[in-house]
Amino acid sequence: MDARHAVAIAAARAAASLIRAGFTRLGHIDVEQKTPGDVVTALDRAAEAEIRRLIWAAFPGDAILGEEGGAQAGPATASGWRWIVDPLDGTYNFVHGNPHVCTSIACLNPDGEIEIAVIKDPMRVEIFHARRGAGAFNGDVRLQVNHREVLGDALVAMVVPSAQNAAFTSVWPKFEAVTRAVGQIRRTGSAALDMAYVAAGRLDGFVVMSLRSWDIAAGALLVREAGGAVCDLQGGDAYMQREQIIASNAHLVPDLVRVLQSAA
Repeated sequence: MDARHAVAIAAARAAASLIRAGFTRLGHIDVEQKTPGDVVTALDRAAEAEIRRLIWAAFPGDAILGEEGGAQAGPATASGWRWIVDPLDGTYNFVHGNPHVCTSIACLNPDGEIEIAVIKDPMRVEIFHARRGAGAFNGDVRLQVNHREVLGDALVAMVVPSAQNAAFTSVWPKFEAVTRAVGQIRRTGSAALDMAYVAAGRLDGFVVMSLRSWDIAAGALLVREAGGAVCDLQGGDAYMQREQIIASNAHLVPDLVRVLQSAA
């Protein structure tokens, strides 16, 4: 395990400890609404601050893009490395006492490739992690995507925004089309953890049409390193730029692209 990989795991664990402790005092945590159906808490900001502190203590030249703090250069000369951080993915779940949440950390090398991914579930003894070219793991157990070949038998997770969100009208027809095509659909409230579950073979696929890079960067590497495939809704590689992703195995990705392209 290289140094950035180790720091990513340590930072994810530190954030997860804060989140886990926060579950014991939910009634005392301030909650703000960012957009309809999207909230932020003081705990989101505290967890991100701790992640930034640990990364910059080890790599002060690295840049960090965080959901709460935005893009910030490190305190030292730029190294070319960049981190993408979601300190608490599933905040809406969290404030309702639903434990399906996680911390997601990805690190991109100077060529812009996702080099390291860590997704930590604070409520379970699970930490999903990967390094480019070295496989994906849950702790020490190697991950492998499910090899299901029939879309009609597949368990697929999707993200649907609040009906008050401007994206809802365009997303809903595609959500309906996928729902009709697969065996069962899930909407769990944590995109990053859903992608870790695809990598672990617990879900057959995942689709999102309207999330940010910090929601999908770490999960994309996990799925690829677990033998899966990721693409944008057009079947291309611009999922980070378009902030949309299909994640599954090589059998089902083309079928999901076809279903989504055929939807209004």
